[in-house]
Amino acid sequence: DEPRLLHLWDVKPRGQEGDAAKFENLWLVAVVTSILPLFTAIFLRYLLPDCKQNEKIPGIADPTENSLLRRWLNSQLPAED
Repeated sequence: DEPRLLHLWDVKPRGQEGDAAKFENLWLVAVVTSILPLFTAIFLRYLLPDCKQNEKIPGIADPTENSLLRRWLNSQLPAED
């Protein structure tokens, strides 16, 4: 499978002569992949709850409930009779 962003801008070289034209939009792919992490960094402050690590998150009783680690640890406990 080809990466979707490269496919979107038709950057699909095959290793044959005359493939230089397939790289015309490569700069667009480079720009987009450089800017996307910047958006993540900017919006990260809105994605995290506004509380300290040792405070409870309002409206959430147990944030680890049914997490993968919690389920794995519970499966490792000996069965009670």
